[in-house]
Amino acid sequence: MTSLPLPLLDVFLELQRRGFALGLPDYLLALEALAQGFGLGSREELAFMCRTLWAKSLEEQEQVTDVLDAVLPKKLTEDEIEQLFFPEDILNQLQQTQDLNKASQGLSTATQTETQTNSAIDSAFSLGQAPRNVGISVPVGQTRQRNHDFDLIGNLPVTKRQMKRAWRYYRRMQRVGSPVELDVLATIEQMHRQGILVKPVLVPRRCNLAHMLILQDQGGSMVPFRRITQPLLDSLKYSGLAKVSILFFHNIPTDSLYSDPSLNLPQSLEKIMRHLTESGVLIISDGGAARGNYNQHRVKQTLRFVELLKRFTPNIAWVNPVPEVRWASTTADAIHQKCMVPMFTLDRPGLDAAINVLRGRVS
Repeated sequence: MTSLPLPLLDVFLELQRRGFALGLPDYLLALEALAQGFGLGSREELAFMCRTLWAKSLEEQEQVTDVLDAVLPKKLTEDEIEQLFFPEDILNQLQQTQDLNKASQGLSTATQTETQTNSAIDSAFSLGQAPRNVGISVPVGQTRQRNHDFDLIGNLPVTKRQMKRAWRYYRRMQRVGSPVELDVLATIEQMHRQGILVKPVLVPRRCNLAHMLILQDQGGSMVPFRRITQPLLDSLKYSGLAKVSILFFHNIPTDSLYSDPSLNLPQSLEKIMRHLTESGVLIISDGGAARGNYNQHRVKQTLRFVELLKRFTPNIAWVNPVPEVRWASTTADAIHQKCMVPMFTLDRPGLDAAINVLRGRVS
């Protein structure tokens, strides 16, 4: 964390840590909103501004409020908010974020333009003009051609929000439990037959009874992909599924899998699948594509495992963190062709397509 007192930056970084899809432009937007006077009336107005700019759902709005409560004092007057954010703080934040923006976008510095802009800001503050009335713009230097294949920010091919949404499409809805919901049509039909409403017709609530088994390749060539595979597993907490089982293997899945990432607690596949009838099975592995090699033994053993797995369920999909353009002539390509298991790149379209396979909807 920076040594400067930057409360808004602390809030921003904590939201990023919690999985919010926020980038540098979102932070700059909040700074400019503060400079224009938004969010300065009270602590509540500041919280409302942050929720409006950074939250996309009621759940995220609550998280923004929680972070603000943790970072900022419980009660803030307008003067205290201005002391926290203006004027030195806003200049320091803008200067730092300008430097970050130039570094991330590969921009060269336009020295003359920046000097003139900073002089105008300094003059405005020295004259005693309220910071909220000063239009602060982030200077952008002269651009040069950028290599779009080089990801300086490190964006994931599928965001955490998209992961959560994808899981929610995997559903097996059934009515179970006590009758608590009103069946309108059945109630009307009963009234029509009897000529009077004796009592309403109630039915059990619809629940998602879908089960899923995740088989995660662990260690070796999968280590560099933890930044996307771990959030994918974490997002299952918000899936709404009735049951999720996560098992691990190294390189080649066998009839003995492991219930912990350290591969220390073996479990029998047959025993596991007895409790996961008609479940979807999602395999997460590079299948040997990361190193670009072809291993015939790995292909044969994986084929044997898939044939065993198909005895329990036909709904099997494979997501590969390595892009499809790199599968050619590798073990992954052979597994895809010979095992007859749909394999998709671990990105947003690929994850959506894999969920459709698990639902039994193969196009």
